Amino acid sequence: MGAPVSGGHASVGIMNDRFASQRLGGARQGRPEGKSAEDYPGRAVGGNGDRIGAVQVSTRLGCMSMPELNPNNKHGPGAPMNRNELRKADINLMVVFEALMQERNLTRAAEKLFVAQPTVSAALARLRAMFNDPLLVRVGNRMEPSARAEEVIKYLTPALDAMSVALSMTHDFDPLTSKMTFRIGLSDDVESGLLPPLLRALRVEAPNVVVVVQHVDYWRIPDLLAAGDVTVGISQTKGLPANAKRKVLRTLQARVVRADKSSTPLSLDEFCQRPHVQVSPTANTQGVVDDWLKDIGRERKVVLSVPQFSSLPAILAGTDLLACCPDYAAQGMERWGNLQAETLPFETAALELAMVWLSTTDSDPAERWLRSRLEHYMGGLREAVMG
Repeated sequence: MGAPVSGGHASVGIMNDRFASQRLGGARQGRPEGKSAEDYPGRAVGGNGDRIGAVQVSTRLGCMSMPELNPNNKHGPGAPMNRNELRKADINLMVVFEALMQERNLTRAAEKLFVAQPTVSAALARLRAMFNDPLLVRVGNRMEPSARAEEVIKYLTPALDAMSVALSMTHDFDPLTSKMTFRIGLSDDVESGLLPPLLRALRVEAPNVVVVVQHVDYWRIPDLLAAGDVTVGISQTKGLPANAKRKVLRTLQARVVRADKSSTPLSLDEFCQRPHVQVSPTANTQGVVDDWLKDIGRERKVVLSVPQFSSLPAILAGTDLLACCPDYAAQGMERWGNLQAETLPFETAALELAMVWLSTTDSDPAERWLRSRLEHYMGGLREAVMG
């Protein structure tokens, strides 16, 4: 738990010291594993036993400056209110509102905030009274936002993001003593190649931190970052939001792996004639390798599609099946999975593996340290695996 902010209405609120790097994912990061909301009686969360009060302001938020969309505002419904009036505002309610707009479900919003569902229901009732609007209306199993809610969130999100950046500058990070939980997103091939050397290093550099890995692919990274489920993702990336940062970690080449080891490399004809396993989390039977083959007027025979690279050693064992995967994953399988890795028997394009994160966590000391470790061990992965 972070220390209360001095001055104003500051006390420990819904979020703790990790709130400085990610509003919602940060809450999960900062609380030790196995702890519930009841383990933190000073937490301002609402309801009778839980507290979300006007004087209970998050350690990260303080007094937030944002336009107050109040229909009774004498300057007009969309005009900014006097900043002194913000002292009367319950900023923690804004955090609850953002979670509700992201999840569109009371239970999931409560889980994200580590509070009881009645607490979120009570907060929503107060928000409705504050804005004199239903804000979210139940439609089936989801809650759909009103026009007023959509307008409010447009102002609210950048305001909270800006406060995240400002308050992250007040936090120091010592990896040797930190007990922080980091949440990172890795694609399956990266997980099998990156995690072993990274975790060996973290046991020495940061022995008390916890790393939670969530499976990601390029189309899921933006949503997971926005929701705070991860603070950094590593995969081949496309279509990132404007507030995302991206750094290329390495270029990668495709390799073909096989269980029937041979001193003679596969020819193009053999490659096309033998049965293949396609790795696809979306259950596709074709991928970039098929595009490359099409460019030279050839095709391969895919007989199996599986969602993960990690299953390949067991699947290929004792068969004539082939599978294509990134070079670093292939090297790991060659060393630990008793497979043989080869260069593809035709020209292929290099692909980029990148690390992405949101600008709101760019200056956070803990996240900067984490990204430096990821970059170091991903950049040196070939040597770590081969050595």
